[in-house]
Amino acid sequence: SSFVKPIFGADRIIVSLAMVLGAVVLGTRLGWQDYWWDEHVTLTFTRSGWRELLVDYWALDTHRPVYYALQKGWNELFGESVAAVRALPVFVTLLTVPVFFVIARQIRQGSLAALVVLLLVSTPAFVYQGREIRMYCLLNLSLSVALMFLVILATRAQAGQSGISRKTALQWIGCSVALAIAFYAHAIAAFVAVLFGLWILLAVVLRLLPPNFLWQALIAGVLFGLLIVPGILPFIWHFGGTLGESFWIPDPSFDYIYGQMAAVYAYPKWGKLLFGILLMWGFWSLRRRPLICLLLAFIVIGFPLMVLLFSFYKPIFMTRVVAWSGFVSVLVLAAGLMNMRRAWRWACILLLLISQTVALINFYPATPERS
Repeated sequence: SSFVKPIFGADRIIVSLAMVLGAVVLGTRLGWQDYWWDEHVTLTFTRSGWRELLVDYWALDTHRPVYYALQKGWNELFGESVAAVRALPVFVTLLTVPVFFVIARQIRQGSLAALVVLLLVSTPAFVYQGREIRMYCLLNLSLSVALMFLVILATRAQAGQSGISRKTALQWIGCSVALAIAFYAHAIAAFVAVLFGLWILLAVVLRLLPPNFLWQALIAGVLFGLLIVPGILPFIWHFGGTLGESFWIPDPSFDYIYGQMAAVYAYPKWGKLLFGILLMWGFWSLRRRPLICLLLAFIVIGFPLMVLLFSFYKPIFMTRVVAWSGFVSVLVLAAGLMNMRRAWRWACILLLLISQTVALINFYPATPERS
C-alpha cells in the first residue's frame, strides 16, 4: 500500500483554509514596518546584475546568493514596495503548510494533521521568519521538505518496504536535493544533515530501522555532498575569516542563550510554561512511536543543542538559525494534544492559541514605521 496519500477532498480544504489563515497572519500590515539592517543587505544584492550576483558575488556573503537571486527575480516581477518585496518570504513560508500536513499524516492518521497546520500558521517562529526578506524562509521550507521525505522513507522501511524501488530512489534524491537547497540558503543546514545521519545510525543500532536503510542513507549523503561542492569553499573561507573574533555574535552565556531561545518560542511567560508542559507531554505521548519520537527530539532539542555546543568554539547561536526547531515542535505539541481527553484537549488548544495570539501582537505595529 502507498504511504504517501495525495492531498485530496477534505484534506485539500483543510490545507487551503490553513494557508489562507497563514496568509492573513503573515500578510497583515506587511508593509508597515521598514526594512531592518540585514534586509537592506538583501536589497543591495538584488539590485546587482545577474552575472554579478551569481558569479562575481558567489563567495562575497556568508550565504550563497541563491535566496538573493529568488528575491531579485521576484522584485523584477512585482516591484520594490515593502509589501511586494516581503510577499516572497510570505509565499515561501506558506508552502511549508502542506509539507507539514504530509509529515503529520505519516505520524498519525486522523485529525493530527489538521491540528498541526492550525498551530503552525500561528506559531511565533512561523510568523517571525515568514515576514522578513532573508534566506531563512527558504532554509525552513527546504529543511521541512527534507524531513518529509525522510519520514516517508523511514515509515515505509519500518513497515518492511525498505527495498530499492524507483519511488524509494526518487524520495532519497528528493531528500538530498532539499538538504542541498537548504545548505545554499544557509550553511546551518549542514548541522541538520549531521543530525539526520546520527538519527539513522542510532535507529539502525536500536533495530528501529533495517540495516539497508543506513546504506541507502549513505548513498544519499554522498549525493548531498556532491551537490554542495560549489558552496563548500566559500563556506570554509567565511568560517575561518568572517566568523572570527570580531564577528558580532557574542560568546554563549546563559542569559544570551535563554533570550535567543525565548525568541524562538516567543510566548508570554504563562504561555512558555504551558508550552513546556505540552512539549513534555507530547514526547511522552510519542513513546509508542520511538522512531518518530527520536527524530523529533533530535530536531527540537538536538538541533539547538548542537549549535550551542559548536558556539563554544565559534559563536553562531542566534534565534534565526535555530528557529526551524520551533516549526517542528508543533508536531510534538499536536501529538500530545491528540492524546488527551476531549475536554482537556480543547482547553489546552484554546490556551495555546491565545498564547500564540498574544505573542503575535508584537509583529503588527500600530502605525507605519519608517526609518
